[in-house]
Amino acid sequence: MKDTKLTMQLVDLVDRAKAFSINEQDHIDYFPPVNEIPLIK
Repeated sequence: MKDTKLTMQLVDLVDRAKAFSINEQDHIDYFPPVNEIPLIK
C-alpha cells in the first residue's frame, strides 16, 4: 500500500500548489516547483 499512500501525498501536494496559485492572484497560472510548495496544514 506504499504506492497508494505516495500517490495520495502527491495529489495533496498538487492540491496545495493549486490553492497556493489561486490565492496568489498574480500567479494563477504559475505552478511552483515541489520545493516551493508551502507545506501548510
